[in-house]
Amino acid sequence: MGKKMTLNDGVSGGSFMIVEIHKILIQKEKLSYPCDQLTVGFISEAEFQAFVKQADLSLPMPKQTETLMRNAVSVNEEAFWCVLHLINPGQILGERDQIGLLVLKNCFLVVDLADADDSTGEAVNRMLQTLRPQKATLPRLICGFFREILIQDPDIHEELELRIDTLEKEVFDWKAPHFRRQVMQLGKELLTLNRYYEQLINMSDHLEENLNDLFEENELRSFHLLNDRLLRYRDNVQLLRDRLTQTQQSYQAQLDYQLNKSMKTLSLVTTICLPLSLIAGWYGMNFTTMPELQWTYGYLYVIVLSAAVVSLVVGLLKHKKG
Repeated sequence: MGKKMTLNDGVSGGSFMIVEIHKILIQKEKLSYPCDQLTVGFISEAEFQAFVKQADLSLPMPKQTETLMRNAVSVNEEAFWCVLHLINPGQILGERDQIGLLVLKNCFLVVDLADADDSTGEAVNRMLQTLRPQKATLPRLICGFFREILIQDPDIHEELELRIDTLEKEVFDWKAPHFRRQVMQLGKELLTLNRYYEQLINMSDHLEENLNDLFEENELRSFHLLNDRLLRYRDNVQLLRDRLTQTQQSYQAQLDYQLNKSMKTLSLVTTICLPLSLIAGWYGMNFTTMPELQWTYGYLYVIVLSAAVVSLVVGLLKHKKG
């Protein structure tokens, strides 16, 4: 038997649920297959394995080697199965949630494979709270779930953009002592986000293809809109990566400018000191026939000669610069 479910009921504290959608939401205690009524569920891995065995479905389970770069997607005549790795907001490089998505005729199941903070269950609950049962379809359920999963992504992009803005200002003001470390951190986060959206786009493309006819043709627009959103997010991440590259180029240009200034100063000092080195080497030979060695004003003469040579070289450099 099922019970009526208000929009304030749902997932909390790591619990799981199965909901049938009529004109109202009815929470079920057990999942049955095939689903005569539109059904959405958030279930554990153990419940999923028991259901797959009961329904005699052949689905690949996730492997430890699967990452953001490679997710499992399986499509057969009865089902669409996908394993996804989700990024937790504020922890782009941190531990990721792992979920499975199982789509059958009239049935959408989210499988909790690894989610310590229950953020996936909360997304399912929020999706149900905003759902209008009279207009619910399988694609709208799926896209509504991902709308909740991606709800904080614009804020993540804005935070990354502000960090890049701050880094640019530090470079402009010559106040970027930890530039390379910051760039490396931002680069890793942006690359991770790019791979994350590629994974979701791959999933969305498979859903939109509708190879097993789980959806009506007039319902596929929902997947098209989801794909457009994912493409915009990926393109925005690529723009941020380009901005980060430009910031690196600006920083390198400033380093080159500083190096050129240092080399210019060193060249000037070398040009001025070279004649003095010649004079010092010349009179340091101490030949007995050198008249300046016995001359009373020989030391003063070398001082005046050195000053005159330096003045002449400096004058020539200024004249050439002018």
